[in-house]
Amino acid sequence: MTIRSHLAKRLHSWQRKCDLPVEFHEMNNYGLGSDLHTWSQALCNAMEMGHTLHVKLNPKPNSTRGSWIYTDLKLCSKAEVRQPLACYFGPQNSCGKEYASMTRINYDPEDPKRHNPGCPSIIDEKHITTSKFRAASMELLFSHVDRRVISEAERLIPRVFGADGVPKNLITVHIRWGDKYTEMKLLTIDNYLEAAKKLARARGLDDAQVSVYVASDDARALQGFRRAAPPGWKVFDDPMLGDLRAVPMHKTYFDHVFAARMSQGYEGVESLASLLISLEAEDFVLTTGSNWSRLINELRLSVLDPRCGGCTKMIDLLEGES
Repeated sequence: MTIRSHLAKRLHSWQRKCDLPVEFHEMNNYGLGSDLHTWSQALCNAMEMGHTLHVKLNPKPNSTRGSWIYTDLKLCSKAEVRQPLACYFGPQNSCGKEYASMTRINYDPEDPKRHNPGCPSIIDEKHITTSKFRAASMELLFSHVDRRVISEAERLIPRVFGADGVPKNLITVHIRWGDKYTEMKLLTIDNYLEAAKKLARARGLDDAQVSVYVASDDARALQGFRRAAPPGWKVFDDPMLGDLRAVPMHKTYFDHVFAARMSQGYEGVESLASLLISLEAEDFVLTTGSNWSRLINELRLSVLDPRCGGCTKMIDLLEGES
């Protein structure tokens, strides 16, 4: 994928400055979207300090567990398991050096800069907002998305949409329920349905022309939207839950962290494949209070719109980061 935006090109050039000290970032092992956004913030913080950013290696070279729970242990090589993000987005070290020969930064815990999570010289909220930086960093990351992730999405597309492939006028509706009630208000199916109807009307579509891909980690949301949709609509389900149905639920909702651990990282590649399928749409119903909706929107703005001249539309039902 070509890097298009000026800011993403700037980040790419910065990360290739091999004479700078290196900041090491450890993946949090929270939600996948949260982990990628935390990496984005770590990149901004590193730039503020005048450092490049690399993801901390698994300290146990022969470990089969890996240090990032979303790394698929069957898909990824041992070397990729040891280096988080490498399997899905390529190696982070582009300088031709071993990590051991790089300058490690050991901060004084009393250093106030170490505890400052911001990067005011990078994100000034006037020329570069937090959302613009996130979009550029996701553009950078996904410009190197591995062929194996793309192949997984291509494998799933006929299963989701049938032999004819992705339909025209596709609307992606991301419904984030599950455990999200602890962080934000959960919207009803009617909220998502009315937004999808508004997008369909804006395109001049009648019911027989409407196709909706429901991206969700909650089977109740998939079932609820399908039941409530007008009879003429074609509604397509996120394949992730079906592929992970063998993973036991330890709570009343789908838990991504638990599923990632139980599936030995398969949940990671499956989520990314679902994300790529989501991006086959032109219109989107999102709640950017959710990291995953925000990720979809960032890639919509940084990848899809530049390709099609700003052809996509999005309704945000619950705004998050600005």
